[in-house]
Amino acid sequence: MKVNKGFKFRLYPTKEQQDKLQHCFFVYNQAYNIGLNLLQEQYETNKDLPPKERKWKKSSELDHAIKHHLNARGLSFSSVIAQQARMNVERALKDAFKVKNRGFPKFKNSKFAKQSFLWNNQGFSIKESDDERFKTFTLMKMPLLMRMHRDFPPNFKVKQISISCSHRKYFVSFSVEYEQDITPIKNTKNGVGLDLNILDIACSCEINNHEKLTDFKQYQTDMKELLGIEIDEEMDTKRLIPTYSKLYSLKKYSKKFKRLQRKQSRRVLKSKQNKTKLGGNFY
Repeated sequence: MKVNKGFKFRLYPTKEQQDKLQHCFFVYNQAYNIGLNLLQEQYETNKDLPPKERKWKKSSELDHAIKHHLNARGLSFSSVIAQQARMNVERALKDAFKVKNRGFPKFKNSKFAKQSFLWNNQGFSIKESDDERFKTFTLMKMPLLMRMHRDFPPNFKVKQISISCSHRKYFVSFSVEYEQDITPIKNTKNGVGLDLNILDIACSCEINNHEKLTDFKQYQTDMKELLGIEIDEEMDTKRLIPTYSKLYSLKKYSKKFKRLQRKQSRRVLKSKQNKTKLGGNFY
């Protein structure tokens, strides 16, 4: 069975390489904004026309228009980055009409702390470096030091590459496709299940030591002090434990609950004044 998985690694570019990557982020944002502006103009022109009279630019024509505007601004760019920006803006516009409450795509801002651009599965290489902890990731003839903390699965195929920057920290993400043997579940009766509804907590089945699953000590104290309900200390692992959520919500605003809140707040203030540590029974 084919499986898609993402692998994200940290990059350590030099100062010159950082400037080149920042320029790529800027070019990607500009290409995306130019494509979005062209699609907006087409949408405004065609929205009032009959469906047969509407005219939309082809992807190749949109690519040519984006590259023409980038050249007019005197920007040096890679055609792969411009093409990926065009593909993403077209996908975003289609989702705006198909997905409910998605909204129209927004223009990208190059002043944000988080920036990224996409690359296809061609024109890159990963080689060994002098340091065992790092590998050399080459993109656009630019060797970047990459901290590869885990290996790719065998017989993998890279589908797409994403270069991102978050607060001056650079990362590369690989979208990888590979074959993986997944064994189907034969007997679905032997399993662990939790039923989290309004009224009950379901402890699981076939677990001998329930203390490792959940610690209900504080739950018993709350129920006894706030609601006056006694809970058995020895709980059966196959038994539903009532939470009394409706009763708890009613008692939440009672005088008893407020007194408990004031008591706990006084304990916090006193511990801060005396610079002491709260005990383990505080909650």
